[in-house]
Amino acid sequence: MNKIYERAAEYANRHGGTLKRARRFLNRCGITDHGIEQVECVRRHLAYLNMGDTYATTICREGRGDVWAGSWGGWFEEVEQDHCEANDEIRCGYCGEFTPVEEDWTETVCEHCGRYVQDGARP
Repeated sequence: MNKIYERAAEYANRHGGTLKRARRFLNRCGITDHGIEQVECVRRHLAYLNMGDTYATTICREGRGDVWAGSWGGWFEEVEQDHCEANDEIRCGYCGEFTPVEEDWTETVCEHCGRYVQDGARP
């Protein structure tokens, strides 16, 4: 099945590099989707075909880059992890904001909501 998505991405890149092209290719192969959607993480934007599941193989395009086959959930996790490592931060499990991480991340208190990032408990 992934080969079909890879072929759809190649086709789209040869013909203008749009998700609409890839979508038409997949539709002709009998694969339907739930439309083109977008997600943003740390000022990076991804457009993708919604296949109904966060980690389902789909067609994606970050910014004005090439179209590629992958999952938007995998992209999101990778972008978030890269940001955390580059900035020595962690995303709070309670409020979702990034905050500087302590040496022992389980003891990190979010500077935004004042709760432990691990479980949302108050210190």
